Amino acid sequence: RLRFGPDQASPMEDDWTEIRNRNLLSRPLFCNPVCMLSTIGADGRRNVMTVSWLTPADNQGRLVLSMKSTRFSLELMQETMRFGLSVAVGSHTELLWKIGQCSGRDTV
Repeated sequence: RLRFGPDQASPMEDDWTEIRNRNLLSRPLFCNPVCMLSTIGADGRRNVMTVSWLTPADNQGRLVLSMKSTRFSLELMQETMRFGLSVAVGSHTELLWKIGQCSGRDTV
């Protein structure tokens, strides 16, 4: 449970947020941009997924990202070790929602 309020130090004593879903407890700690991860398999299958759990490892473009082991994108990436990462902007909001609502495994 994450709580900021009068009984705990916070920048604004009257503001607080309560997170009940344990799967979302660390979300407020990461303000990473939403990105689109594009992958391609050895047979040419392609997929795009949304990602936001990533962090730069250095200034040369290396990064660390987290992805569930059952993701179709991971399967394709492991076949070819190739991917593209695009940082989304505000005009991509509708596209991001559409990408996040389906699996490329089901649409191929």
